[in-house]
Amino acid sequence: DHFQKIQVESKKEDLVTGGIIIKYEDDIENMFKSSGDEIRIQRVIFVKEKGEYRRLKEGENLPLGSEIQVEINIINQEEIEYMHLIIPKATGMELSAERSGYYWSQGFSYYVQLKNEVVDIFLERIPKGTSRIFFAAYLTSEGKLTMAPSTIQSFEHPALKASDTSFKINVSSIR
Repeated sequence: DHFQKIQVESKKEDLVTGGIIIKYEDDIENMFKSSGDEIRIQRVIFVKEKGEYRRLKEGENLPLGSEIQVEINIINQEEIEYMHLIIPKATGMELSAERSGYYWSQGFSYYVQLKNEVVDIFLERIPKGTSRIFFAAYLTSEGKLTMAPSTIQSFEHPALKASDTSFKINVSSIR
């Protein structure tokens, strides 16, 4: 009973097109649950300390200006094509890279489009197994920063999708 009937009528014989947007609320962790075992993604965050990277624990306190590395692991059972990976940035996180462009890593290429709120990655082909994508960023604002879940979805088969979970970091000016 939550849905209402929508009816469109036209007096013209021309083709009528339109769209319907349905808005609903849910826990952000439930929005892009994985569709199965075909593909999974995992986000791992590292912090650079004294020239070395160490794995960051969720909720850990970091000083303002810290350099982090975001690693996205894509785990798939078969080679897949035409995927869109969306990695939300936390407010107060600035990427080290300055330009969008093509990248090559571990036998596959991808296009990275840098935006203020997300990193969009377009993958033409992902080989079977585990593939990794990295990018570096700096923490530029104090507070509790939250990176929303990253999602990957097929352009050709929208049911083929996966997401990770959100990740929180506490940033303070005290070192």
